[in-house]
Amino acid sequence: MNCPNCTQALKPQKRFCTNCGTAVFVRQCNNCNALNEADDNFCGDCGLTLPAPTTIIRPTTRFQLERAPTKAAKPIAHHDNERRFVTVLFADLVGFTNFSTQADPEEVSRLVRNLVEIFEPEITSRGGVVDKYEGDAVLARFGAPVAHEDDAEQAMMAALALHRRVVELNLKHKRPDGQPFQLRIGLNTGEVIAGTIDPSGKDYTILGDVVNTSQRLQTAALPGQTVVGELTYRLTRNSFDFESLGTIALKGKPKPARAYGLTGLKAVLGDGRGMEMNADAGPRAGETNFVGRNNELEMLGRAFAEAEAGHGQMVMVSGETGIGKSRLVRHFLQNRGATRLVVGRAFSFTTESPYALLRNILIHILGLHPSETLVQPAETRQRLADLGLRTGLTDGFEDALELALLADALGLPDDDNLLSKLDTQTRGLTLQRTIKELLCGLSRLPAKTGQLDQPLVVLFEDMHWADKPSAEAVELLAESLSDFPLLLVVTSRPEWHQPSQWLKLNYFQHIQLRPLSGKERARMLHYTLHQAGLDLPAETEQEILERSGGNPFFVEEMIAALKEASAEDAEEALQVPATIHELLLSRIDRLDFDTKKMLQIGAVLGRRFPERLLRWVAGQVLDVENHHVDSGLQHLKRQDLLLENKLAQELEYFFKHGMMQEVAYGIMLTERRQELHGLVGAALEELYLGREEEVVGLLAYHYSRGKNQDKALTYLTRAAERAVTFNAYADARRYYQSALEIAPAEVQVDLLLRLEELKIQLLETT
Repeated sequence: MNCPNCTQALKPQKRFCTNCGTAVFVRQCNNCNALNEADDNFCGDCGLTLPAPTTIIRPTTRFQLERAPTKAAKPIAHHDNERRFVTVLFADLVGFTNFSTQADPEEVSRLVRNLVEIFEPEITSRGGVVDKYEGDAVLARFGAPVAHEDDAEQAMMAALALHRRVVELNLKHKRPDGQPFQLRIGLNTGEVIAGTIDPSGKDYTILGDVVNTSQRLQTAALPGQTVVGELTYRLTRNSFDFESLGTIALKGKPKPARAYGLTGLKAVLGDGRGMEMNADAGPRAGETNFVGRNNELEMLGRAFAEAEAGHGQMVMVSGETGIGKSRLVRHFLQNRGATRLVVGRAFSFTTESPYALLRNILIHILGLHPSETLVQPAETRQRLADLGLRTGLTDGFEDALELALLADALGLPDDDNLLSKLDTQTRGLTLQRTIKELLCGLSRLPAKTGQLDQPLVVLFEDMHWADKPSAEAVELLAESLSDFPLLLVVTSRPEWHQPSQWLKLNYFQHIQLRPLSGKERARMLHYTLHQAGLDLPAETEQEILERSGGNPFFVEEMIAALKEASAEDAEEALQVPATIHELLLSRIDRLDFDTKKMLQIGAVLGRRFPERLLRWVAGQVLDVENHHVDSGLQHLKRQDLLLENKLAQELEYFFKHGMMQEVAYGIMLTERRQELHGLVGAALEELYLGREEEVVGLLAYHYSRGKNQDKALTYLTRAAERAVTFNAYADARRYYQSALEIAPAEVQVDLLLRLEELKIQLLETT
């Protein structure tokens, strides 16, 4: 199949074109919800006739697909040009120029093809997109056209993988100077303009200084080295080790830039949220402050005690991003002194990769780095064999078969050809059963010397991103743990719903985390400020709480950004921190085309806005019917992006987090914002015809940010005059000053006189 947008060949099992990011037409079975290719006539899972092709925008787990709107999502012919926050990877092959001048052209061509065969999978499998190839070099982007919450970390993983795999070239090609082929890699993170620059609207790419800087960092790298910029370092330093390179001069840059050399993954693997990932390792120390959640801690305590007595328990913890799901589990385990812990984590870009979550937890059970499974296959197989003996997997042929399945899940080849005897369904079911037996067997192992005899805690993080086969394996484990000293904990976001059969288990509990109370938010904020050594004005503290919605993660990241900023950059630091920007943008990108545009219209309207105002502007901008606006609003409410205020005089919506509004607004190009602000002004004039004075401040605000300077000047002046009548002289001065900035010369004299009059009135009132 070829992409309907750019005509490039589509890759198997991919739901988006890896060249331009366009969603792929698929057929979703009405019987079993399986996804099939657009040219399939019968379902590959159940064999029934398929309906007509539709486009599924960013499919996630099967549980979410079951609740997808009945209206087919609008096919996207192109992506709007946007400001995007991306991590750019630029890699170049050392020794290629010398090789290409001395080798036969056919040999050079083979080398380039072999290089592309290394670049492509290592980048795309981690959510990246190859932007372009330049001979022996590749430019890749992570975060456009679709953002993920950990794009910077995945770019780092790709860099490590590329360095590891480039040695394969030395087995097929020889450099004339006898030196091995190596890569120089540069990584940089920041804002770019992403979209199409050609008239056909097909060639999606990114433009900006971030791209140029990544190339300059690559040039500064030594053979076999990855050099990263300051922001990339800050985003990934919790998971990777670096050496400081100080400030380096970059060609074409007016001043030196700080740079860091990547040395590898941290010795103690973490998920960025303070949780060790190896079996029997327990949570990392260093938990700082914990506020509230007493009832939730008691529920976990009861489940832990039951599991300790040999009665397996299961707890599901759900809540919005950053609300404290991982923090709650970590704090509980630390208080319990839990030392037996296995953690598996799903990622947004592995939702469609079968057994990705199971592979993740296997790696951590074996105590491996993700990069070690293929580099050290013999060591990995030996650890698997030892684990099989320790946990009591069955003997004989079945034992070899199960170990082969586990090795296959880790990406190791089936050397003995055992798996060829199994059909796909049997293979999947056997692997799921093996994982269940492995974890249950692990729970019955005696405690290590000096450790308490505790239950095994199995934690599956971010189940809303779990691939279907892995989710089925978790279901199987959940239904089988009642007689084992095992506590199974899964975390998810509210949009993911647990299988209905879990509700029938008498050992299942569901903890739904709600926002902290006002007093708890204040306590958390003050403690975090104290730890950071910051003393902020009361109004700044209030701004942090309002813009973060009291979300613990958001609060901490904002304070961390303030701490790292210099005094002159304090105002800039109060903007959305890079870590939160990635997270929020990834949520926006999971919306379908029209719903995303509705969210952006809402962002232009403000933190809080009347429903009828959004409906008017959406009707002008989007080619959708009125009931589709309703369904879009309902979807935004279900996703917890917008909340409804029914207590106002008319129906209002407001952003749950002020920073979500900032990100949705910020990714739009200036021209697009101006267009929307102008439409909002026109909507206000129509909806308040004859009553413009009621909303003159809003009219001044929106027209001053639009292109109609005449109306902007008119309403800014009227807003100033109205403010004077209410003795709001500070507001009046602000309006007059804004008017002065856009007024023609003949009007400026009058505005200056009015400002002078205001100064006199302000003096008289003080």
